Amino acid sequence: MEVRRVDPRDAAWQLLSPRYRVYFQRRRAAPEGCCGAYESDEYEISEAADVLEVLAWAEKTAADNQTYVVYALVDSDPSSLGLVRVAGMEN
Repeated sequence: MEVRRVDPRDAAWQLLSPRYRVYFQRRRAAPEGCCGAYESDEYEISEAADVLEVLAWAEKTAADNQTYVVYALVDSDPSSLGLVRVAGMEN
């Protein structure tokens, strides 16, 4: 991890109530002798108090056999959505 001081005036904009995407992932059963693929269930969350609320929901909702990844949803223009990973890892 790298840490450096910043000038907060360099940010051009901020979003006070972002939307999030949560992907719950689980290994799919595979035929014998084959590696298993993953499948996921995806959800979009809006109007959350903050990312901590989203993380708490994801932790509570994930089944025993699932991992999850949380993204902040960024729409820089109407035709292009982007995702910024804030927690978890994709399988």
